[in-house]
Amino acid sequence: MGASVVFCLPHAGGGQHQYLSWSRAMADVLTWVPIEYPGRFTRDDEPPWETFPEAVTDVVSYVEDRGRGHRVGLFGHSLGGALAFEAARRLSERGQVPLDSVMVSGCEPPSAAGTIHQRYFELDDEQLLAHLQHLGGPAAREPLASRMLTETLPLIRSDYRLHHSYTPDPDCRIGVPLTVCIGRDDPLHTDRIQAWHSHSSVSVRFHRFDGGHFYWQADAGPLTKLIREVFAPDSKTATRDETKGSACRD
Repeated sequence: MGASVVFCLPHAGGGQHQYLSWSRAMADVLTWVPIEYPGRFTRDDEPPWETFPEAVTDVVSYVEDRGRGHRVGLFGHSLGGALAFEAARRLSERGQVPLDSVMVSGCEPPSAAGTIHQRYFELDDEQLLAHLQHLGGPAAREPLASRMLTETLPLIRSDYRLHHSYTPDPDCRIGVPLTVCIGRDDPLHTDRIQAWHSHSSVSVRFHRFDGGHFYWQADAGPLTKLIREVFAPDSKTATRDETKGSACRD
């Protein structure tokens, strides 16, 4: 059947503007809705989330309000992946909107989060900037990108602190299909991504993309094709481009 509305949850320090352009590749088959977090960009007049449960409650309320009458899907990258997974659990419990499936990207599994999630928010500015540049690769070390990262360090630090407060049940599962995406060179999660196998009672599919943690920044095309396939499986153009090895299942 597929989802008619897919909500997108951004990474730490990110905003809806970084994901809006993806809608062009999917507009004929689904409605793509990036969510803005409070305390930034278009919601900078609102207080930011203080706890992870508060964030999940806010996301669930947003999805139920704007997804009413539709079959919905959730996509999240990094911090957004953790939020998408926990929001999916809550949405399934409440049953206010039918949930189709969930896609997480560059996100560690709940069964590993409590043991390996480092306290990056405690790094000083220089160390945190170096960490972010490592995640973003060479492009993040360019002068303009480096300056932009420096300007958003307080926001990123706040999001890292929020993510660190996430204390999931290591045995938790969702009752819908789960798709897991990862960059082959992602320094954070490549060695433990397989632990996602235990977090859906329906099915788990894995896709590795060329690149690092932000593998989609150079070319979002392979990922948006996969999003079409996952959330709009009846789409005639929903084919995975495997000629470049960009989206291969393990």
